[in-house]
Amino acid sequence: LQFSHSHNFYSNSNNFQLQISVYLDNFQINSSITPSGFRLGALGSLAYDRVTNEINGFNRGQVGRASAVFIFFIDSNGNSKYDRDEEIINNGNVLMGTSVIKRETNGIIRVRELDPYTIYTVDIDESTIKNPLLVPGIKRFSFVADPNSAKNIEIPFYIAGEIDGRVIRKFGDSKSPIAGIKLNIKNSQDEKVITLSTYSDGTFYYFGLRPGNYTVTIDKGHLEILGIKKEVKPFEFTIEPKENGDIITNVEFIIE
Repeated sequence: LQFSHSHNFYSNSNNFQLQISVYLDNFQINSSITPSGFRLGALGSLAYDRVTNEINGFNRGQVGRASAVFIFFIDSNGNSKYDRDEEIINNGNVLMGTSVIKRETNGIIRVRELDPYTIYTVDIDESTIKNPLLVPGIKRFSFVADPNSAKNIEIPFYIAGEIDGRVIRKFGDSKSPIAGIKLNIKNSQDEKVITLSTYSDGTFYYFGLRPGNYTVTIDKGHLEILGIKKEVKPFEFTIEPKENGDIITNVEFIIE
């Protein structure tokens, strides 16, 4: 809604006096009083927020423009949707180029001055999240801006999951740990691959996994260096969205 209004009032009395006080957040208020009347004008925009059930003002006309509202929240029940009893993260931000981005005290992030029917790419600025245990359900995504409306976008966060295990080599009846072996952890959703190496005792550990399905494999190049021809079976696992984070432990790869 764009609001622009002026009104004139006239009186025959020279003693007539009228005082008007208008308090509208982010509105431009212009008024003038003369012996014969007064003029009051207001220019700006009003927007109704369905998320917070509030009316917010903006000091520029927004008819035909688009905006977006972001909510960062801890998805305690794992449904990827914000529920009223879930905690809103009161820090963190998004990266969207030169758009007008405002973070409010209640954790809501408002982005204004978007061009309608335009595709915008959003990056979650993880460096602004104060709790290092939290990871976003998605780090980058795109959306289409709709004219004359605010698009509500909910970003779930989770306590990061972790995995640990070891890689050992079998010689007959004896087993020995292998240090420096590379392992690849692949996320089946975005196919992103995390690479890590075993420690001196053959163990490996990684913290920071988002909920989802993963596959761990030993790097084929290292197996070729070791002269291993027998296939080492990959390990598949799922990180569940749990209140204290999910832990996959005691994973064991045996190289023969």
